[in-house]
Amino acid sequence: MRLVRLCSRQRGPATVYVQGFCAQSRVASDFRDWFDSHRRIAAAEPEWAGPAWGLSWPTGDAGGSFDNLGGWPVPAASAAWFIMRRASRLPVGGAVAAVAADVLLTAARAALHFRETERTLKTAAPAMAELLHGLHKETGGYRVVAHSLGVRMAVEAISELPIDARPTEAHLCGAACTASQLAGRAEELSRGERVHYYNPRDLTLRSAYRLVARESAAGVAPLIGTESINASTHLAASYSHQYAAFFDTLALEALRRRRARDAPS
Repeated sequence: MRLVRLCSRQRGPATVYVQGFCAQSRVASDFRDWFDSHRRIAAAEPEWAGPAWGLSWPTGDAGGSFDNLGGWPVPAASAAWFIMRRASRLPVGGAVAAVAADVLLTAARAALHFRETERTLKTAAPAMAELLHGLHKETGGYRVVAHSLGVRMAVEAISELPIDARPTEAHLCGAACTASQLAGRAEELSRGERVHYYNPRDLTLRSAYRLVARESAAGVAPLIGTESINASTHLAASYSHQYAAFFDTLALEALRRRRARDAPS
């Protein structure tokens, strides 16, 4: 695990981007969409004009997917049906059942890999905490922007930090963890502002995550006690990966709300 430098500006606090499940995070180009959003925020708001880093952590990525097969369905049942069909032993209608079986097999592979990545991040949390502690000593202050399962990674790591070494801000995008996992610990995530961006139309969290966790994801609803912004009005599609490309609009909305809240009445 390490921090990948995205830019080395010296004005303002540092920003650390933590990508989600199966996202590639080895080199700076893997954070391109996040950094493009970061540059647009920095152009509009000087307080975001500090250095930016990406966290390279074990997201479960295997070349851009959740396994070495590229995440594609393994047509085991379909192939078996085709072979048997050639021998005239199965009806044509069996093809539908065979394809469905292959889809379920792929879903099961993804679910198992997600669970394995969840277990891995718990053991990796101390390493992230050490990196953040070092960044705090170097810069005096930093913010964390976490996405998807990266939110869970951030929660586990930040909880191990002394209070004075925690981020000054925490931005949680499409959290791939349960509301119960996040709600009781949200206040621990920063010494200052915490913003939860959710999307009630997020297909990944509403369907795939719920099947794996058997509970709703925090990233589809407001979080009680935390500033929550409905991201569906800003994102171009109902898919979790859109957060990176449109994070600038979300962060600027959070800033507008904070200033309106803090303005003298």
